[in-house]
Amino acid sequence: MFSSSSFSASPYDAIQSQRSTRTQHDYLQRISVNQLTTLRTTFEEDLQNYQQLGVPAIGLSCRKLHDYGPHQVGRLMRKSGLRVSSLGWIGSFLGYNGHARRESICEARKAIRMAARVKADTVVVYSGPQAGHIDSHARRLVVDSLRELVPLAQSSHVTLALMPVHPQFRKDWSFLTQVDQALSIIDAVNHPRVRLGLSTYHSWHEEDLLERLVKCAPLTALVQVADWGREARCDNDRAMPGRGTLPLREMIAALESGGYRGWYELDVWSRRLWCRKPFEVLQAGLESMQALAPQRHESSDEE
Repeated sequence: MFSSSSFSASPYDAIQSQRSTRTQHDYLQRISVNQLTTLRTTFEEDLQNYQQLGVPAIGLSCRKLHDYGPHQVGRLMRKSGLRVSSLGWIGSFLGYNGHARRESICEARKAIRMAARVKADTVVVYSGPQAGHIDSHARRLVVDSLRELVPLAQSSHVTLALMPVHPQFRKDWSFLTQVDQALSIIDAVNHPRVRLGLSTYHSWHEEDLLERLVKCAPLTALVQVADWGREARCDNDRAMPGRGTLPLREMIAALESGGYRGWYELDVWSRRLWCRKPFEVLQAGLESMQALAPQRHESSDEE
């Protein structure tokens, strides 16, 4: 009697195994960490820690760059060898919290120039709260603002990633709480340098979630990853991937199936984790991201 181990793997099984290995390797090379995951460390400490752990890329926070001049930031980034998945964030185009629209546009231009200096792939955009504007006027202000920024983004080789948010946070971050709302604005701007940004933390509530992710994948410039904790009360209650309630592995598989080939940026804002040693948080975050690696994926050019 033959046992199953007596048979060699079929050529088809071998091909599938190779594809799975390639897929996992490709995903692991597209993991990035946003600096706000390690909030308590400085820009230079982040560069050192990320290098030490072999992180391929970093998501830069304007908040951590305030004490550094543009030339110094560029020099440190070149020395680190890290790629830059994103720079964040810009927006608040509707005049909120004392910020006039022109002031927000000016700050956005500075961020785009910084992104060009460090060769960031994307700049994250939040529209800002609606701030009393009617829907059509709020939408028009965002469209006009993005159109105004497009020439600089184009010449800087930077993509603007417009992020919708979970409805729970619309009063603080953005009146765009559905992917379709963001896509409508992107369609109106109608320029390849304005694309969709997705956060697993902010978009899990979408109806027919996995199907939507497959369809949105070709339009997506950046995916930020965090889990939804069981008692998320504010935007600083995010959980490490695998420690919350979201089907993150399925979400990533859907994006990969739809053709997304950009960065997956760990973006965990957590008051609890910020109290831990930053290096330990970084290690745990990388392990949690690695655990989400797709097990099998056949892209159209492999079939």
